[in-house]
Amino acid sequence: MKQRRGYFKPQTIFLFAFAVTFSLLFVVFLIKYIINLRHTVKAKGTIKKIDYAINKEMRKNNSKWANIGYIVNDKFIVLINQIQVPLSAEIDDKIFIRYYKHAPEKISLIKSSALVFLGISTIIFAFAAYLTQFII
Repeated sequence: MKQRRGYFKPQTIFLFAFAVTFSLLFVVFLIKYIINLRHTVKAKGTIKKIDYAINKEMRKNNSKWANIGYIVNDKFIVLINQIQVPLSAEIDDKIFIRYYKHAPEKISLIKSSALVFLGISTIIFAFAAYLTQFII
């Protein structure tokens, strides 16, 4: 079947739509991340208490949640809310957190890993859309 000039295959349009969506999300998360960096400070915290989402014996589909303590201006702060930590984490382990300058008792949960995921996904979908135009 002869392809018309200026015509895109449905697969290409679908993949380009994903690429555009992921690129827009990437820009939004990048802006939020940059704003977040200006309003937060990095600190080393200590795990003070650990809870499990379900029974401790269940290793599959389980997660650890911890209360973190850290020092701000010679004041020791322990988070009331828990954050998720790796299953290998133990009490008194050190982890890095980012707390807000204007409210040191609140921490920021925005991570750069979301930016990496969205950036790589954008590239993959754009490249796949480009290739489908010639392969499929």
